[in-house]
Amino acid sequence: MTKRLLLSLALSLIIITGGFYLLGIAAGFITRPASVDVPVTYKVGWWPSQEALLVTDLKVDVVKSDLNMFNSHSLLSYQIQGTLSLPRGGWEPYVKEIHISERYVQPPIFENDSAPKSVVATKKHWKNYSPQAILEITPVIATRYRKTYKANESITFGFTNEHRIKSFWWGDNFLAIQCMGFEEMITIRQRK
Repeated sequence: MTKRLLLSLALSLIIITGGFYLLGIAAGFITRPASVDVPVTYKVGWWPSQEALLVTDLKVDVVKSDLNMFNSHSLLSYQIQGTLSLPRGGWEPYVKEIHISERYVQPPIFENDSAPKSVVATKKHWKNYSPQAILEITPVIATRYRKTYKANESITFGFTNEHRIKSFWWGDNFLAIQCMGFEEMITIRQRK
């Protein structure tokens, strides 16, 4: 009898917790995890074949950004397309993983009286000054042995990953997403 009671309590607790989690996602308090086509790393490593990479396009979309007092996470989607080519035959290049680096950029402190003294640039000054955060995306290239790969053969690639970002203050949050010479700027708004 005691085992039955403990089992039913444990099962009830799991169901209630799962229900609150799903309710939190539905209500916008919790942002779902990002889905990825290519694994993501935040560590620098041995990247001997980066010369094979040529990125031809970057597209960024905001998938979900229901920011409020209880949720400070947004979900972005980025699509990268390009080509890979190496001068040696037999070693086929491929995109092994994606390296992501996020950092804040402090806008300049303005000198004259007509501009804001704060380090937080407003949307009005967005075009004239640095964005407040930069997200750099770098495809990491590796090679695998394939007899069929010929020297200088061009391989096209494309993938779409999602990435969760956290807002860094109330109001407008400006982000520049960069990938190998391409840049897209987005704004997400953190509401109270």
